[in-house]
Amino acid sequence: MSRQLIPKSEIPEGVDICLENSKRFFEDANTLAKQQKYQSALLLITLSMEELGKANLLLQHFEQNEDVSKDQVEKYFRVHEMRLDEFHKMFENSTQMPSWAKGWKGYGDRNHDFKLKITYTDWFESKWHNPLYFHELALTDEKEIHERLKGYWIVFETSFVHAWNNLLKSKETILKQIETYPKTDSPTKLKIISMCKNYLDPQTINVSVKVTTSQILIHVNPNNYPDPKKIKEELKSILKKRFPKSRIIIKLTSEYVSN
Repeated sequence: MSRQLIPKSEIPEGVDICLENSKRFFEDANTLAKQQKYQSALLLITLSMEELGKANLLLQHFEQNEDVSKDQVEKYFRVHEMRLDEFHKMFENSTQMPSWAKGWKGYGDRNHDFKLKITYTDWFESKWHNPLYFHELALTDEKEIHERLKGYWIVFETSFVHAWNNLLKSKETILKQIETYPKTDSPTKLKIISMCKNYLDPQTINVSVKVTTSQILIHVNPNNYPDPKKIKEELKSILKKRFPKSRIIIKLTSEYVSN
């Protein structure tokens, strides 16, 4: 699957989806932990951590008012360790963080490796790896394993809750900052321009967008299009699906209209 650049106007929606998915994993993990099924709970909370780390990476781009490049998208969505490292940064300065994890280098690598070991049956060093036992910890007694996993769960849950709260505070602060930007930089306007340019030819068109609470006014340069009226109706239909409560006005003009 080919990755594409994420326009800055699309970032807030992506952050919200990451948060929803992270919350889903965490709530399911909590349900399992209450049933003392810590191993499966740890797997799900690790996935929750990754989604939270991804949300934070995206939010940083939105704060800087910049797109997420194709290469960055590839890293953020493919490299598990990178997302877990980002998660670690979100709570490493917390007073609730366990002392053994402070300044821990390679957190992403270790956590991802831990996730794999508690999840998959594997074959290495000429023997089977059973995810139900911790060979690297020399633990085979089920009671000892249960207590160790319970301890891991407590640490993971505590760190997640603090990272989650920190991210929500950061998101709120950033969105308030964005509200003070000039209207020409508003996320809604950037999204509309992106949609227009994705539909039309970004090399030849001039798109001007003005957004109010109830209306979207768009000026489009119809040059190089054999049927401008058809283009106008199709573009209006596309935008209406995305902004159903707004009045969409599209004007065709060959003159340059400033944003």
